[in-house]
Amino acid sequence: MQAGRDNSKTTGRPKRSETEARYWTRGSPKQTEISLGGVRVKVRTDATPSNLKLVRDLVEGRFDEFADRLERGMTAHQLMVLVAFNLAEDLIREREKLRFLKKRVVENGERLLSRVEARLSRELASKPASQKTKQTR
Repeated sequence: MQAGRDNSKTTGRPKRSETEARYWTRGSPKQTEISLGGVRVKVRTDATPSNLKLVRDLVEGRFDEFADRLERGMTAHQLMVLVAFNLAEDLIREREKLRFLKKRVVENGERLLSRVEARLSRELASKPASQKTKQTR
């Protein structure tokens, strides 16, 4: 999926923002095979090999956390669904944290801007009228 292109109708995923694209290095689209828990899947991706490794390591780590459930009768398919659900929960939690942090940055920025504007207004108000007209020219 390329940055800025809306693939939501074909992939179910929203288009990537420019910021998101900057932090996720892209290669040229290619087909590759991924394997996890004995399941092999061919996918078409533009992620670089290093980014694919990051994703694979993350998923494999989560898979390993729950692997003991296979011994207790859970199927590999059920385990994959559990891992996907768990990763989705983490993603939603991180999005909420990001939303909260963005809100705080905006609030702090607005508060700072108000303080600067108030200070400038006080300074401008305290200057004699002759200096005020010189500044506006």
